[in-house]
Amino acid sequence: MFADDILYYREVISEDDHLAVQCDVQLIADWIHSKGLQLNAKKCKFMVITRKRHPPKVTITIDGETLEHIIYLGVTIQDDLSWSLHISTICSKARRLLGFLYRNFRMANSGCLSYLYRSLVLPVLDYCGAVWDPHHAHNIQKLERVQHFAARLTTGQWAASGSSLCDLLGWSPLARRRVYQHLCLCRRILTGGSLVASLVCLYNSPPHFPLLVCILCSSHFVRCFSSLMFVLLTSCLSGLVLCSGAALTLAIS
Repeated sequence: MFADDILYYREVISEDDHLAVQCDVQLIADWIHSKGLQLNAKKCKFMVITRKRHPPKVTITIDGETLEHIIYLGVTIQDDLSWSLHISTICSKARRLLGFLYRNFRMANSGCLSYLYRSLVLPVLDYCGAVWDPHHAHNIQKLERVQHFAARLTTGQWAASGSSLCDLLGWSPLARRRVYQHLCLCRRILTGGSLVASLVCLYNSPPHFPLLVCILCSSHFVRCFSSLMFVLLTSCLSGLVLCSGAALTLAIS
């Protein structure tokens, strides 16, 4: 048996913090062995997440393996906190699924193809959208082009405008769907329906709560929400990461 999906996080600022991380990872490994399980060193990775120009040099000894980015629960996290690779990954996956649908269901009517798209492809493009919602125009358009291609495939009108076909099919733009995800997530947080509700409770008393309300009502909310949540989380947590499946170190200072 193997231990799976163990997460460890710690703020790393100095060399002493680095040594503490190494010590903690070894303690985790020893504890796993004491329970009769094995730590698969080949799947153990670590990652430093920081916005510094010169990130701290951290080396964790688990068979000497490291990684530049990881996929955690379907989301590709890069060490510079960019979502470009994740967006490229899900666009490629969505296009492969569309190719599968075209090869196997090309004779189906538009209603059937629309149902298949919304059941199989759209969840790939929507997954965790409130986390990685892009602000760069080229990433936004990259996502929308996938849906426009799906609309042409569904209707068989290859020369028509993708956006007009989406309107005809009743498909909302993906950017609008991510706005909805933001609002749903924020409602869950503010009403206690989320695991991070306890963090936001720290801001529920004046004057912080009116500030959150102002952000929600602001036209800039959609673009700043991910950054806001990152600040809220990192102001209450010392770091993020980890082990057995992936060891990730979030260094923030």
